[in-house]
Amino acid sequence: MSAVAQTVGANVRRLRLARGLSLVDLGRHAGLAKGTLTQLEAGRANPTIDTLHALSRALGATLGDLVSEPPNTEPRVVRADEGPLVPGWNMEARLIERSHVGSAILELYGMRLAAGSVQHSPAHAPGVVEQLYVLSGQIEAGPEEAIVALDVHDFVRFDADRPHRYAAPDGPASALLLMIFPALQRGTGPAAEPAASGAGAAE
Repeated sequence: MSAVAQTVGANVRRLRLARGLSLVDLGRHAGLAKGTLTQLEAGRANPTIDTLHALSRALGATLGDLVSEPPNTEPRVVRADEGPLVPGWNMEARLIERSHVGSAILELYGMRLAAGSVQHSPAHAPGVVEQLYVLSGQIEAGPEEAIVALDVHDFVRFDADRPHRYAAPDGPASALLLMIFPALQRGTGPAAEPAASGAGAAE
């Protein structure tokens, strides 16, 4: 079992129970089988990025909620190649930092794209914004209908509530990706619905 799989499994179970959802409830909202969720919560499955997106929407959470370790109050240094690796992406994406600014949640990712790689991402919840700053190489990024070409030190910001993608068509590239989740991201998914009463509300 990988460390990331175990972290994701523990976080999914913690968030599910905190919201009073059974495995069946969460599976229905996320479009996943109960058996799949059982394996995932036990840390025996490596979820794809599509599965993580489905779970984050169903739980009213962010990707960082699912892949990051619990925060601490000590000064935090993230060395090169450290930080949780988001599984399933067609590139290397590591969560560098997750923080709260006012009522918003900010997640900073370091991205490395291999030559010719393309990462398609589904629409996020309304109000979610993505900001990309290119560190090396050339990257094509943005909503599927409005892709822009970016060179080193170029920047793009776009609303991520529609399908979007990142690509490195001409060679390897790297970038910083900042995802901004508004306050309404919390509790807007099925997890905000009243939990069923009785012992069957959580497993």
